[in-house]
Parts: sequence; C-alpha cells; structure tokens
Amino acid sequence: MRRAAALVAVAALAGSGCGFMVRHPPIAAALVAAPIAWGSCELASTNQGACALVGAGAGAFLAGVTALAILLGGNGHTILIQDPAETTGPLQPDPVPAPPALAPDPVPAAPPPAEPPPPSEPSQQPPIVPPRAPIEPPTASP
Repeated sequence: MRRAAALVAVAALAGSGCGFMVRHPPIAAALVAAPIAWGSCELASTNQGACALVGAGAGAFLAGVTALAILLGGNGHTILIQDPAETTGPLQPDPVPAPPALAPDPVPAAPPPAEPPPPSEPSQQPPIVPPRAPIEPPTASP
C-alpha cells in the first residue's frame, strides 16, 4: 500500500508539469535520484528496508547538493556581463558586405607541341622487332 501511495504521489508531481520542477530544483533532484537509487538497490537485493534507506539517502544527498549550489551560486544568473538585447533593444542583423568582384583569369595560350629531335646515333633509334608467327595448338596424335 505504501508503494502505491508513493508511486501516486510521484506521478502526481511529475504529471503536474515542469513548472514545479523548475521552481523547486532540490525537490526535483530528490524525486529523480531517489527512485533510481531505490530501484537499483531492489534489483541487487531483497532487503526492502535497506533499499528504502538507500533511495532516501540518495534523494536527500542530491537535494542538499542542489540547495547548496543554489545558495552559493545565486539564482542561476552567474554571468556578470549584461545581455546586449537588454541594453540596446532588439538585435539587428549585421549587414553582409558583397563579395569583391573577381577579375576573370586570363587563359594562357597553349604552347605549340615540340617536335622530337632527329636521332643522331643508331642507339637512339627504337629497335625493330620482327613479327611473330602465330602459335598453333598441338594436334592430337593417333
């Protein structure tokens, strides 16, 4: 019966929207951490009393850390620089300069093909290869 009541309470808080969670971050941290720790303990152990203490301890610890962070860190606005939109009004888009006009690249004229020099020695002439006779397949002997 206690489990069902706890489940209904958590579901009611979770189903009420995220406004409650945003306004009360320590409670949100506890409501998220406690069921995870309790469920993980239940998977590993059958001692429900110990698992309830583990879940409550995890929820209380994370709620305390969150409350301490809010206490030391302020209301979440830790940036010291003021937002430019608050001081200058709505932001205007920066003008985009037009890209500079590119001059077309001159196309260089192709040089005329070079003629090979005439061979001066016989060693520079390509060798003459005689044509080969076609190879006939061997015939079967009787």
